[in-house]
Amino acid sequence: MVAKIGFGIGGLAGLCLLGGCAALPLVGMGLSAASYAYGAMNVVHLTSGGSVGIGFGSASERETVPPTPLRVAQRLAIWPGGTREVRLAERLQGNGRTVVSPVEVGRILGASNLPASLGQLTEGEQAAAFRQVCRGARADLVLAALDEGSSERHGLLSLNRAGTRTTTRLLAFDCAAEAIVWRDTMFATIEMGRATPNEGEVAQALGQAWADRILTAQASRS
Repeated sequence: MVAKIGFGIGGLAGLCLLGGCAALPLVGMGLSAASYAYGAMNVVHLTSGGSVGIGFGSASERETVPPTPLRVAQRLAIWPGGTREVRLAERLQGNGRTVVSPVEVGRILGASNLPASLGQLTEGEQAAAFRQVCRGARADLVLAALDEGSSERHGLLSLNRAGTRTTTRLLAFDCAAEAIVWRDTMFATIEMGRATPNEGEVAQALGQAWADRILTAQASRS
């Protein structure tokens, strides 16, 4: 049976997986920033028996490369998206950063009649929208993601398991420089176990991994 899940988080729209339908919580989420710095793709195992494999910066399905250094900034604004962005904000707040939430950034955009979807804007319009968020949020950096689609794959992390691979472009806009100063790519492979992962499970893994990648990039700059 094919379960088609219209996840409301970035990078997972139209996810198609084979198997059951129960939703179970994630386990093993206490990961440090260094877990995503380099080396093998990080794999988060689900209690459903499936897994979420997350890698950065490399087209390889089993490898993560070090991030480009990013300046340390205490006030970060998170571009609205979904549950993934909320988990990103929570993780950064837990590591001592001051965060302007996706909801508040959405209000700033709405007040300026700007769409929350970066994909609807040209590069010039994106830059103008970033600058508007910088002013409205009094932020040092604005963090955003552009989802680049997904594809159904087979047997990526273990034999005979179907899964979906997603690709997300990560951006950091520097409010002082008025430019995108940091780019990265996050790859995720979601594999089935006994049950279908729900939106919250996968969003937690992706949001925390994204936050840890930011923290690692900032640590490499200091």
